[in-house]
Amino acid sequence: MAAPEAVTAAPGAPAKGSGVGLLMRLFWMFFGNIALIGVAGLLFRDDGEQLVELSVLYWVVVGAIIGSRWLDIFRFGGRTTEGEPATPAHLKKHATVLVPLALVVWAVAAFG
Repeated sequence: MAAPEAVTAAPGAPAKGSGVGLLMRLFWMFFGNIALIGVAGLLFRDDGEQLVELSVLYWVVVGAIIGSRWLDIFRFGGRTTEGEPATPAHLKKHATVLVPLALVVWAVAAFG
């Protein structure tokens, strides 16, 4: 199997060093995960009255993390945490780790 190639930014996309690209990277690396932990904490403390609302918010944050990683790679010439050019394989790996882990945390927080 050939190694995935680095993805270049789409024509007309903002420059790699743009502020929006930096925000995308900060969100999927840090702020999105902090938000996810915060919502999980609210789910743990909830007595069931806001289960639906908090669950929707939790999964929106998961989607936003994956979406911001996608935008970072495909629109802003994203990099890995080690500074290497990110590829679709990095996105797939991120999603295949994040989603099952988020599912377990959500199930324990919501029903445990």
